[in-house]
Amino acid sequence: MILRYVGVQHLFAVDYAASAKVAWDNIKAEYTQSSLAHQTQLQQQLHQVDIYEARPFMGGKVASYVDKDGNHIELGLHVFFGCYFNLFRLMAKCGVLENLLVKEHTHTFCNNDGDVRELDFRLFLGDTKVGAPFHGLKAFFTTPQLSAADKAANALALGTSPIVRSLFDPEGGMRDIRALDSISFKDWFTSHGGSEQSIKRMWDPIAYALGFLDCKDISARCMLTIFQFFATKTDASVLRMLNGSPAERLLKPILEYIEAKGGRVHLRQGCKEVLYEDGPDGVPRVTGLRVGPEGREQLVQADAYVAALDVPGAKRLLPQAWRRFPQFDNIWQLVGVPVITVQLRYNGWVTEAAQEKVGRVGQGRAGRELKRRGGRLDWDQEVLYEDGPDGVPRVTGLRVGPEGREQLVQADAYVAALDVPGAKRLLPQAWRRFPQFDNIWQLVKDLRVAAGLDNLLYSADVFFSCFADLALVSPMEYFKEGQGSLMQVVITPAAPYMPWTNERIAAEADRQVRQLFPSARGLTNTWHSVVKISQSLYLEAPGMDRWRPDQATPVPNFFLSGSYTKQDYIDSMEGATLSGQ
Repeated sequence: MILRYVGVQHLFAVDYAASAKVAWDNIKAEYTQSSLAHQTQLQQQLHQVDIYEARPFMGGKVASYVDKDGNHIELGLHVFFGCYFNLFRLMAKCGVLENLLVKEHTHTFCNNDGDVRELDFRLFLGDTKVGAPFHGLKAFFTTPQLSAADKAANALALGTSPIVRSLFDPEGGMRDIRALDSISFKDWFTSHGGSEQSIKRMWDPIAYALGFLDCKDISARCMLTIFQFFATKTDASVLRMLNGSPAERLLKPILEYIEAKGGRVHLRQGCKEVLYEDGPDGVPRVTGLRVGPEGREQLVQADAYVAALDVPGAKRLLPQAWRRFPQFDNIWQLVGVPVITVQLRYNGWVTEAAQEKVGRVGQGRAGRELKRRGGRLDWDQEVLYEDGPDGVPRVTGLRVGPEGREQLVQADAYVAALDVPGAKRLLPQAWRRFPQFDNIWQLVKDLRVAAGLDNLLYSADVFFSCFADLALVSPMEYFKEGQGSLMQVVITPAAPYMPWTNERIAAEADRQVRQLFPSARGLTNTWHSVVKISQSLYLEAPGMDRWRPDQATPVPNFFLSGSYTKQDYIDSMEGATLSGQ
C-alpha cells in the first residue's frame, strides 16, 4: 500500500507493500516534523519512502539554507521547550537529540538600556533541585520584571485558572483549557484579576514568541496550554536550542536516517495537483498526484495520501470541489500570521555587558554557599567619588542594587574585578584624563571567545518580541572567529513592516538592538539578512480552534497532517510531530 503526503514544502507517499513513492509539495510553510514523523514510523514498519521536495533544500518552517557567501540563513528562530516529548523521541530515534543545547532554566527579559531581568525557575534546597510547581511559584513571585502589585495580581489570575486543576487532574485541566478557546488571553487574564502592566511587560512578549500575536488577539487556550506544562512538568520551561543550523543539525541527520532505511529524496519536485475520482456513492478517492516542474510533470500514485501542509498550502492544493465537506471547508476559516526574521552580524559582542548584570555568578553551588555564609553578590551601578585639592579623585562609595532599591555602599578601599566592557561601563568618564584608565578604551573583547546572554531573550520595548545571539546559543555554524555576535530577531506583529524594504527593516532592527544593549552602541553591523513570510503560523485567535481539521478526512485514502490540524499543542514543532503520528 502506498501512502502519500502532500506537504507544505513537501508531499510524500509510502508503499505499505514495500516499494513506495513519497511526494513532497512545494507549498511554503509547514514544519517538517509532521511529515518526518510519518516517514520514520512507516519505515520502522518496513515501508519504503520516496520524498518529493519542491525547493532545493528540505525543512518547511524549520528550514535553513546557505547563501552564496556561505552564511546560514534561517526562516525563523527555533526554540525547543522541555515539554516537546514527541519531538524529542523522534530526534532520539534519528540520533540528533544530542544536538540540542540545554539553556539556563530562566526566561530573560531585556529592557531598554541594558536593564535585564529574569523569570528564574532555578530553585534549590541546599544542593537539591526543587521542581514543579514550586519552582514556577518561586519564579513568578521573585521576578523583577513585574512590580509587587503586578505579581500579586498575576498570582490571583493564575491561581484561579485551570492550571490549578491540572496539578492533580491533568486531563480535566486540559478539558477546562480547551473550553477557553473562545476568549482572548487578555480578557480571561484581566477578568481573573490580572493587571494590564503584567500583560505589557511579561505576557505580550511571551505571546508574540508563541503565536506571533499579542494577548488581546491570542486565544486563552493557546497560552494556558503551555502554562499547564510549565506548572506540571519541572523541565517543560527549560529552553533548548540546536547547536547549529537546522539544516545541518536537525534536518540532515533525519534525512540520513530515512535514506539509511531505504528512503529516497527528490528535490525540486513539487506537487501541482491532487487527482481524484468520485465513487458511485459520491465519495472521492485520490488517484494520483501531478508533481514536478512545469513541462516535466509526472504522475505519482499510491494507495493512500497524507497532506503535510500549512494553512495556505492546504487552500492552494485541496480540490475546490472538496469544500462540500465541512472538514475541508473549515480550513478556509483559518489564516496565517506574517512574521519577519532578521539576522544581524556585529564586530563585537552585543549582550556581554548585560550578561554581567544578569549575574550568572551566584547561581551555582559556590554562589549559594557564599550566600549561606552571609556573603552578598550585588551589581555595582555607579562609582561615587570626589576630587581632592590636588585634583586626585578619591572614591566615596558605590551605588549598588536593582533600580528603585539602590543603596550606598562605603568602604576603605575598592577593587574593580571587571572585564574590559565592564570597566568601560563602570569607570567614570572623567577619569579618562588619566592614561591608565583611558588606555582601557583601546582594548576590545577577544573575538575568539563568545560572550553574552546564552539563551532565548524577550523584550517588551522593541518591535522584535524574541531574539537570540546565534553565535552563542547555536555556535556550530554561527560562531565565526573574529566576527562577534549574530543577532537573530523575530519581528511581530510583522504586518506593518512587510511593505518596508529589507534595508530599512535591517536598519531599524539594528537601531533597536542598540536601544536595548549599551554594549552594542560602539559596534558595527557588518552584515544582515531579512526573511519575510507572509503566512507562517496559523492565527490562533479566539474561536479558531474549532476550525482545525482532524487528520482523517472524508476522502478514505487522503489524510492531513501539520501543526494546524487538531491536536492539543499550539502551532509548533511538537504540534507538527504529534499530527504526523
